[in-house]
Amino acid sequence: MRPVLVTGGSGALGRQLISLLLERGDDVTALARTVPTVDAPPAATWLEADLRHEEAIDRALERLQPAVIFHLAGARGGSHGDLTAINVAGLSHLIGALARRGLRPRVIIAGSSAQYGLRQSSAPVAEAEALRAESWYGATKNAQEALAFGAFRASGLETIAARLFNLIGPGQRAGLIAADIALQLVDPGTTELVVGATDGVRDFVDYRDAARALLLLAETGEPGRAYNVASGSGTPIRSIIETLLERSLRNDLAIVERTAPGQAPGGQLIGDATALADATGWAPRHALDESLADQFDVHARDWRDSATRNP
Repeated sequence: MRPVLVTGGSGALGRQLISLLLERGDDVTALARTVPTVDAPPAATWLEADLRHEEAIDRALERLQPAVIFHLAGARGGSHGDLTAINVAGLSHLIGALARRGLRPRVIIAGSSAQYGLRQSSAPVAEAEALRAESWYGATKNAQEALAFGAFRASGLETIAARLFNLIGPGQRAGLIAADIALQLVDPGTTELVVGATDGVRDFVDYRDAARALLLLAETGEPGRAYNVASGSGTPIRSIIETLLERSLRNDLAIVERTAPGQAPGGQLIGDATALADATGWAPRHALDESLADQFDVHARDWRDSATRNP
């Protein structure tokens, strides 16, 4: 039974990954700032730990000797200080704790397509492309990756980076476009659908496919390398809105476009996942329509459950 540690295990990607690991028979310990009380994979051991605090990861590793670590913990929003503390210092604390205890697991880092910045071309972006992050989030993910590869070169810690493109599917929380739209659509009180900028094109990947990619990278990925986890296809954001509207059967809503301060503008970002496919044989299994339908149905179920508990 292989001991595995998953940081950020309470998110949608973490839950999917933990389920896959448990199916394999791995001994899974999951870290989260707040241990989930609903829908958490029950066979995993859950520990509460905030990676912004070095002593928290030290305590977590006191009794753990993981063979593999999936580092999914991170933040997308917040102040510059928060993003740096969680995305960069959090990994630094983890690497430092491993070094102090003489542990040498394989470490898979969850990066982001935001590391590239947006493009005006529809040509898929490969890993050799320049990293031109346009947000502090993307910049901290670049710093996180540089730190991971620095540890690989300095000490041989087997770090692999997965640059995840736009994740979608069941379990997505508010703050991402599909969830924000679906959460409005499942609420009968919604009278207008408020959306952000709709003129962009993005590459969407189902959480379930992304989790499988991480698992495969842990098995056959090359340490010191980054791999795109992407579908290779671009989808207009308008299509996401249209698909969710069709699923909801809501034809009574006016669509209001409001661009929030700091929201990513239009532009395109499509990933080339050839390196991942060559290294692992990975290919996405979930079509976008299926991912959106499953995500919408989960949001609808959760809304109904909440309405029943709080009439």
